[in-house]
Amino acid sequence: MTATANFRQVAQYIGLAICGLMMRTAFGVFGILWGIIREIVNGVFRVAIGVIVAILSTIAYFGFILWLPTWQRRNSKTVAQQCRYYEVDNIFVYMVETYINGNFSTFRRLYHELNKDARRDFMDFLLSEVEPTYWREILKQTI
Repeated sequence: MTATANFRQVAQYIGLAICGLMMRTAFGVFGILWGIIREIVNGVFRVAIGVIVAILSTIAYFGFILWLPTWQRRNSKTVAQQCRYYEVDNIFVYMVETYINGNFSTFRRLYHELNKDARRDFMDFLLSEVEPTYWREILKQTI
């Protein structure tokens, strides 16, 4: 009976060892497969994110290129061109009102957009139509 019990115990230990080895092997293979699948999924996401970033960068680049010409300086414009561009009846009145409202940088920009003849006409308008209290300050801003 002792030999039979020892044989059963040994067989049980060998069976448990083989079962444990099979489980460890199965979990190892599962771990390797899980790692491969995880890397494939991460790679797909990385590629997708890269493509999305490339598309957005291209859109931003071309949007910037298309937006840049809007920053062009307007130089040597006639009175009629300025009236059309700013949608006003008289650009000189608009300029004086801009100055009176305290928008000095806008006034300077408007003045420097005019061509030489339009600037002379503005000076005539200033000295004939605007109150003398504003002459000095407006003339300083045109320099």
